[in-house]
Amino acid sequence: MNGRWGSLAVLRVVFAIVLVILSITTLLHAHAVVFETIALTELVGALLLLMPRTVRVGAVTLLVVFAAAITVHLLHGESSVGPLVIDAAVAQVFLRS
Repeated sequence: MNGRWGSLAVLRVVFAIVLVILSITTLLHAHAVVFETIALTELVGALLLLMPRTVRVGAVTLLVVFAAAITVHLLHGESSVGPLVIDAAVAQVFLRS
């Protein structure tokens, strides 16, 4: 791994591992089906992101998850969606790489 592609690979793996941890934490503590569904789909997307052949499918899955999460937050009057927007931007990078 060197240069741009090496850095993207490191970012992809770290991003996916963090999402796996956060998804599992949400699944363990979620009390609503919508949150469980989003967390489970996020977990699948993160796992797909870890495998080079399925990076694009994982990125698309995560973009859908982040869009759904942003929508749920906004519908509940929560405007702090900045981290989700950043997550979506990172997923977009993997979709394009």
